[in-house]
Amino acid sequence: MERVSAFVGVAYGFSLLGYLVAVLGFGLLVSALGAGFLTGGQSDGSFVIGGFIFLLGAGSTVAGLLGMLYKVIADGVAAGIENAVATPASRPARESDDGSPRSQ
Repeated sequence: MERVSAFVGVAYGFSLLGYLVAVLGFGLLVSALGAGFLTGGQSDGSFVIGGFIFLLGAGSTVAGLLGMLYKVIADGVAAGIENAVATPASRPARESDDGSPRSQ
């Protein structure tokens, strides 16, 4: 099993965190806007519009989170395939439990 360096792992984590903040920020902002129409609406028309805007925000949040899950899985599969097809000469030598190099 190949290992990922700490730097690469942290950088990937921060990129996912930035994406998560953007998705949640947008979705919650749109949902709050819709909720404002729902609670402050004077007519039935604003209630319908508010409900639609709220559902749009909630739906975009869920879609963004599912997209992030898909990205994590796809990135993991791509890294696994890349490591699986790497030539043996490009892989670092592995050591057995007793410290001696073992054949691949």
